[in-house]
Amino acid sequence: MVGAAPSDADTLGNYAIFLARKRGDLDEAEAYFKRALEANPKHVNNLGNYANFLADQRGDLDRAESYYQRALEIDPKHAYHLGNY
Repeated sequence: MVGAAPSDADTLGNYAIFLARKRGDLDEAEAYFKRALEANPKHVNNLGNYANFLADQRGDLDRAESYYQRALEIDPKHAYHLGNY
């Protein structure tokens, strides 16, 4: 699907999650998270999912916090990201 929709934020973000969780390819997953956010910098789910990735997979809590904050600026009542933050 990524080949068919190379700039679709949903597809790129979902593929990033797949790469991280199922393949364990963290570098490639991060590259896809970045591509997803370039495609749509205000995509709340991708912002929050990238924050989760940064916190859980990379241990980079400072960067994770900044992405959680960005997601919550866009949707301050998003329960999933509030809970993760």
